[in-house]
Amino acid sequence: MTDSKFEVYQVLLNPIVSSFKISSINLQLIFTPYDPELSYEKNERFLNMSRTSDLLLITVSDENYLYQVLEWYENHNIEVRATYPSVEIKLTSSGGVRILGSSKNFDEKTLLNFLSSYGVKDALVNLSRDSTLDDVEATLYGREFKKVLFLSYKEDLNFLKEFKKDSLSLKDFNREDLLDKILDKLDLIRVYTKGIGRDISKKPLLVKRSMSILDVAKEIHEDLVRNFKFAKVWRKNVLYTLKVGANFKVQDGDVIEIHA
Repeated sequence: MTDSKFEVYQVLLNPIVSSFKISSINLQLIFTPYDPELSYEKNERFLNMSRTSDLLLITVSDENYLYQVLEWYENHNIEVRATYPSVEIKLTSSGGVRILGSSKNFDEKTLLNFLSSYGVKDALVNLSRDSTLDDVEATLYGREFKKVLFLSYKEDLNFLKEFKKDSLSLKDFNREDLLDKILDKLDLIRVYTKGIGRDISKKPLLVKRSMSILDVAKEIHEDLVRNFKFAKVWRKNVLYTLKVGANFKVQDGDVIEIHA
């Protein structure tokens, strides 16, 4: 999968830094083990790698192993089941506890009493309908939400049905499929730039899916933002060149020529 070769025992000793190169894109991968029997210091070091990563790629072999890994992360206050926090708490200096949203699992009075027991008197609390008091407690203790993609060398991924959108079989490994999944999970798209009268760049820019032409211009150079006039865009399945303004939203595969 990567451009480096190493043995499993090496990963147990130290994290292995490698790269995943495809289609002029170079992503950094850091390999760490899941092994609860390792020392506390090593597990903390590997967990910190998870906490600071943009995306977790977790290789699993069966349902039992899957739920062992999930439980291990949850026991260390790292949530990989959900893609967004069900509870957000922002401590404030005054104003009391202000609650946005509501939960089907507890009422406002119960929540206020619960927060008070932890000494929380002033905060902005955002709830989803499925929030539980366990979620509130975990958030107070600094729960982190990580994006995850489950990988398996099995062709049948039925044991990953709970994570259907977040899983990929490596049975007939296709690097392009894996790259597409990774970029999708990171909410990134590829756009290609070209100077006026020049060839299209071979290496794409990786930008957030919601970016506008002006956002892309900012990624290239501030002068393009200050002097922006318009842009030309060549898009898949569109037979003609688009002449667009600053707020035009880019899509994956767009070729952009900025006029300033």
